[in-house]
Amino acid sequence: MIEPSSTIGMAFGIASAVSLVAVMLYSARRSLPAVRSLGPSRWYLQLHLWGGGLFFILLLLHTDGRLPSAGLTVALWVSSVWVVATGAVGLVLQRTLPTLMQTTSVEVNLARIPELVAELRGRAELLLHASDGRLRALYDEHIAPDMAAPKTVTMLLQHERSRRTQRGAMDMLRRTLSPAGVTTLDALLALQTTKHHIDLHYALQRLMRGWLYVHLPVAIVLLGLVALHVFFIMYF
Repeated sequence: MIEPSSTIGMAFGIASAVSLVAVMLYSARRSLPAVRSLGPSRWYLQLHLWGGGLFFILLLLHTDGRLPSAGLTVALWVSSVWVVATGAVGLVLQRTLPTLMQTTSVEVNLARIPELVAELRGRAELLLHASDGRLRALYDEHIAPDMAAPKTVTMLLQHERSRRTQRGAMDMLRRTLSPAGVTTLDALLALQTTKHHIDLHYALQRLMRGWLYVHLPVAIVLLGLVALHVFFIMYF
């Protein structure tokens, strides 16, 4: 059994603190993207990933895998588990979300998405000017709600379930439309498809940013708790 206050326990504790500081170098490097002399960001990312795993292993060795009983050390332990767990989730997201985004035909900045959605909605309304009234009715019922605003992940899943009903209604209408009406319908569907691709980017980028908000603040708190823990060990 390894006691945290023993020589080997202290060595593991110091090593875990050093590895945590090394992990935070990635955030420091990202805040200075123009300083090329610091080296590529991917080096720091690898240090961040491997250092995070090493930090947690050393923490387990330092505490002998036991949950501490003191208030500060419990907070340090819980925040460490949270940061490592959310970091693992972030790694999965970083590996999968870019691949999902590449399945779309568009690439957009998150800040510009509301503007692009408004533009698509305006183009759809322009297509409907002086068109068959049935197209307007179908647009109002099935397409207009989809074009109203960017969709979150939950809204996208709900929309996928309603697309079957929409396709059935459009197939029935297509059989009775004039050639010009069919052309307008196809143009509307193309705009809706573009909107769907934008929605996918919006949902995935929001998901990634949301993850950052639950990971980074706790990581900063963890760094402060480690510094406070070291201070108490050295001076009391």
